[in-house]
Amino acid sequence: MKTHQLKKILTSRGIKQKWLIDQLLERGHKIDASRMTRICSGTIPRNLKLINDICEILNIQLTELY
Repeated sequence: MKTHQLKKILTSRGIKQKWLIDQLLERGHKIDASRMTRICSGTIPRNLKLINDICEILNIQLTELY
């Protein structure tokens, strides 16, 4: 993932990480604010299911994150 690309997308759209966390929890992901922060900063590996769900929720292409 491009450094901080997810964070930039959230910020530019006025979307809070908490909202995205709630959406991911509804889809069965085990995620909290700490993990989301690390995902946004690119400090932890992400799994493909999680990334695909983020793209679907935000209505973006995978290439916008990578």
